Formats: sequence, structure tokens, C-alpha cells
Amino acid sequence: MKGVDAKGQYKGRRQAGDAVPALCSPAPEATPRQAREKVRIPRILGDFVLEKRIGKGGRSYVFAARQALLERTVALKVLRPEFAANPELVAAFQSEAAAYGRCDHPNILTCHAAGQDGDWHYMALSYAPHGDTIQALTGSSRRRSVHRVLKWMAQIAEAVDHLASQGWVHGDIKPGNILVGPDDRALLADLGSLHPLQDQGVPKRFEGTAAYMSPEQAARENLNVSSDIFAIGATAWHLCTGKAPRPFTNDKHEALRRAREEPLAPLSSMAPWVPSAAVAVIERCIQPDARQRYQRPEDLARMARQVLDSIRGDSSDTIYPAINFQQGF
Repeated sequence: MKGVDAKGQYKGRRQAGDAVPALCSPAPEATPRQAREKVRIPRILGDFVLEKRIGKGGRSYVFAARQALLERTVALKVLRPEFAANPELVAAFQSEAAAYGRCDHPNILTCHAAGQDGDWHYMALSYAPHGDTIQALTGSSRRRSVHRVLKWMAQIAEAVDHLASQGWVHGDIKPGNILVGPDDRALLADLGSLHPLQDQGVPKRFEGTAAYMSPEQAARENLNVSSDIFAIGATAWHLCTGKAPRPFTNDKHEALRRAREEPLAPLSSMAPWVPSAAVAVIERCIQPDARQRYQRPEDLARMARQVLDSIRGDSSDTIYPAINFQQGF
């Protein structure tokens, strides 16, 4: 018999008529009537058995899932039901899966499969057991945290360089969009915000997170590789201080004003445990004037690695405990 056995184990590809257990999950943006009802997400989508929900984005849920045929765990990203009836959002979801397929790089998440099961659209991505960068650093000593941050900066800069070689800029680099693999390798996620390099300005369907955004991106003047370099630096600033680089606000216009007009606070005053050479690398990334930043991602990657090699012998952990992360986006 196909379907799910008495212990909830998958016993073969689901066929029409099979009984399917479901995961109940409310749709917060639904109408009042819909909010009172439970949206039932099938426990089996295609070849994937959903095990637990591990994340939620603006338009999707993410589940740890088991791919039955290949016996591996993946992160299954599922388009939320309230958006599945919108052809434009379905097309954007499918375009994101295709972008993962085009961008084969060791520091970009891999898309193993994508498809549709009934009304449910999904993509199977690499599973990152350590979560995002904030989750991975929680409890880590400050010295080790700085070492890891420099390594991740270099890796994500190389991922950005690869995207640029394909004609794309990411546009939404932040701690929550960088996952950490089992080998402590940084993996850039959320390719749904990709923007063509040759386009001028910022698209109408505005993407990005103001707390990590360059002034020019916030002003919707331009979105290019320099903006991604700024976001890498702002992400590193957050990972070194434990605080978001700009205060959170629900007022989108105020958030963008801050990103346009208010430089980030000096890292040396916010995180005195960070070696001066590492501070110099990070602060060059977050210069308000794009001309003062690293001009190429490969230059940032090289400098981050050089500084990491130079500070590996630092043993000042006895002064500072682990970083306390207060807020993430």
C-alpha cells in the first residue's frame, strides 16, 4: 500500500486517492473568515515528506523535509496558499527556483528540485542544519565569531561576484539570508530579489531590507554590486555587535530615510573586541559614498581572508564573553 504507514513513514509515491495527513498552519494575512479556518498543508508534496516547519518568509513557509527516493533531508520552500492564486507571484516563485538552477556556486544554496503538487508550489533547497548566521553564532566566543564573520564575508563576496558574472545583483543580503552549512560554509539564499545588473534604478516591486541597505539603493537611484558589498558589511556589523545596524521601525518611509541619510555607527565604538584590521575591512564596505567602498567583490574577499590569516593567533577571549544577539531581521 502506498502513502503513509501507521508510524507516519512514507511508503511510496502518493497516488490519487491516497490518504494524506496534513500539517495545520494558519494564514495570518487571510480574510477574517479564512483566518478562522486552518489551511491544511499536505504532509507529502511530490517526493518530499514534510517533517517540521523551520522558517517563514514573506510569501512562503520552509520545512525540513525528507526526499524519499534519494533518502536525504532538504529545506522545502512552499509558496503560501494565499499567494498561490496570484499568477505573478507564482511566476516569481518559479523564477527564483530557476535562478538557483542557473547559479551553481559553492556559496549559493543548491536547488535540488522544484515542482507543483495540486495547488502547492515548492522548491527543494540545500538543508542548512545550523540555520542562519545569527543562529550559528549564538553562544560562540567573540574571537571565534570574528574569525567566522571574516570567512563568511569572503565567501559571500565570492557568491556576489559569481552572481555579477551572470548579470545579477542580489539586493537583499542580510544575516537571515545567509545560511550556514554543516562544514561552516556560508550559503547565500533568497534569490527571489535578484535584479539585472544592466537595469538602471530599482524595480517597482521593491525588494531589500532597509537596515542593511546602501544609501543609493534606499534612494532607488541604483542597485548594483556596490550595494551588495555595502550589505555584506552591514551584515558583518550586525554579527560583530549583536545588534541590527539600524533600529527597526514599521514605518517603511522612515526606515528608508535612515538608510539614505544616517551612516552606520563606527564599529570600533560598538564592538571594541573586534581587531582594528577587521574593523577596517567592514567599515570600508559600509561607506555612504560608493566610491569609497571596495569596487569589486573579489577585492573584499581577498582582504577579508588576509585579515583573517593575520589575526588567527589572537587570544583575547578572556576579556569578552559571547556576543548577545538582541534583534534580527
